[in-house]
Amino acid sequence: MIGVRLLRRGRDQGFTLVEVLLVTAVIGVLLAIAIPSFLGSKSRVQDRSAQANLRIAFTNAKTLYADTDSFAKVTSTVQSRGIVSSTCLPPDQPLSSGFPLASVTA
Repeated sequence: MIGVRLLRRGRDQGFTLVEVLLVTAVIGVLLAIAIPSFLGSKSRVQDRSAQANLRIAFTNAKTLYADTDSFAKVTSTVQSRGIVSSTCLPPDQPLSSGFPLASVTA
């Protein structure tokens, strides 16, 4: 039993500096590849989400227009809920005339 401990004592030294540096370098390379890819996919997901929200809002505006034959209620409803500020949509400007929807807030 004592002889086994003496034999094992010489081999329990841990990792060498070269091994630790090599593992650190490999992890660094993997992170350098993964982080830009993740950030790019995150911004694409946010863009797609915003586009879907705008499509839904435009569909709802068209539905309200079909019910009331006027975009005036759409503008006042949207402004009263704080979705669009009053500077984004002039009262005489209908939503269907190509007004830029980029000014819509989340």
